[in-house]
Amino acid sequence: MTTISPSASVPSQSAPAAAPPSGRPRLRPPLIETTVAMTFLGVLSAVGLRRAPGLWFDDAFSAAMATAPWSVLRHAVDTQEVNNAGFYVLLRAWVPFGQGDLWLRLPTVAATILTIPVLAALAHRWGGRVAVAPTLLAWLSMAGVWSIALDVRGYAISTLLATVVVAAYVGLLDGGARRRAAGVCVGVAGTVMVLVNILPLLLLLALATHSVLRQRVRQAGPALAIPLATGVGMWAWAISADTGQVDWIPPTRVDTLLGAFEPIVGSRHLVGVLGPVALAAAITLAVVVLAELRGRWSSGVAPDDALLVLLWGAGAPAALVAISFVRPLVVGRYFSFCLPGVALILGVAVAAAWDAAAAGGPARTVVLRSGAAAMALGVLGVLALNLQAQPLRPYYSRYEDFSALARQIGEQARPGDALDYPGTGQLGVPTAYVLRREGGVAADLPVLGESTLRQPELMRSLVAPEVLVRRMAEHRGRLWLVSRITGPGDEVDPSPFGVAQADALRHRDLLEERRYGWLRVRLYSAPRG
Repeated sequence: MTTISPSASVPSQSAPAAAPPSGRPRLRPPLIETTVAMTFLGVLSAVGLRRAPGLWFDDAFSAAMATAPWSVLRHAVDTQEVNNAGFYVLLRAWVPFGQGDLWLRLPTVAATILTIPVLAALAHRWGGRVAVAPTLLAWLSMAGVWSIALDVRGYAISTLLATVVVAAYVGLLDGGARRRAAGVCVGVAGTVMVLVNILPLLLLLALATHSVLRQRVRQAGPALAIPLATGVGMWAWAISADTGQVDWIPPTRVDTLLGAFEPIVGSRHLVGVLGPVALAAAITLAVVVLAELRGRWSSGVAPDDALLVLLWGAGAPAALVAISFVRPLVVGRYFSFCLPGVALILGVAVAAAWDAAAAGGPARTVVLRSGAAAMALGVLGVLALNLQAQPLRPYYSRYEDFSALARQIGEQARPGDALDYPGTGQLGVPTAYVLRREGGVAADLPVLGESTLRQPELMRSLVAPEVLVRRMAEHRGRLWLVSRITGPGDEVDPSPFGVAQADALRHRDLLEERRYGWLRVRLYSAPRG
């Protein structure tokens, strides 16, 4: 059996004419596979944009932060919003040109599609032409990829930047004339990445680990230094600003760990069925790539490349899970920056099995190529299930619609109406944004439960319950009540504010009630008598 060295070249059928000093192909995506994948994801995103409802909580919250005064944004970041701080700044440069639902989602759609050529180049580099198609197929099959494309959050952009950072890191280690440019790219893209989303610091740590294990610290260290320092600083800031913003995440247990597979298999119902299968497949694929590390197969994946694939697609998620036992963070979208690495593990494993089959007898060929085909068919099966469960249903896996809420209030509100939210004023941040965007009477509705009668800003303290009762009694007009119901326990608010509202509402008649997913909008009459 041939032993693989770091300078081994990829199979001859896919090797380009020009190669870097390491002897491996340059980072150039194959045109056909890349074009087909970008077209498919573009069509899928268009379907999602067409069928998706309006902004959900996180979308409207991001837009509110992007349009808020700088002092409010700074206060938000200081108190809880460190994780997407850089994204809010980037979005501020986008919203002056439009604030419609489609316009707000275009940057993340574009980032998700632009990840494809970089991912294809890495697959070609690490597994030859035969690895490109399964890698891109795996990327396209993941429900989490479609989700981050339509979320007005930083996950799609940080995922693109993560892929760019890895590609630049590979170019940096190759050396040659482009080494300095690759180092600058690692530094700049890595720094922006951890400003947009702090979680990809784990990827930078994976790259640093790779450079240490492969004795490439002198080459990679200077480029990684600034992004690492920035990421550590952002994590320290997030810890100091933690006011319980992730307290809603359940404690990490064996059963909750299945949530890590949600970005792959999509539907929460499918997670329970396919999660264990996906785990078994992941372990199998890890063994396949680990075999490459030991040089047991004769494909063109060099040991240092295989290690990098594993650190990104398996090591970083494992580190996030380990952290979750201290501070629960097992949420599907938090693993987004690892998804390209997961896709590469699959693509490289398929390529390794397919190429290595030629080095053995007929039985070995049948076993290995059957295994490679089974992996590819498994990805196609996940793609089919996700297509059925996600974009082919009317609401494209969205839970609420703040845009529709704003339209309803905008159409029916009249001078003299007021607005309130049960329990917490945080719901006022996205609601106030969509009402301001709607304009007209809706934009100027006073909010009875806030510490002032102006539209709520971020994290304003609520008035005392007795003050709320008095304001509701003194307000002689109609009252709009907006609440968010994510489960049976949310129907009745047991907090002092909920009790105060229920007491005041006994003197009003319910005129209308509508539901927009988790959102409930109720319109009450003026007080009787």
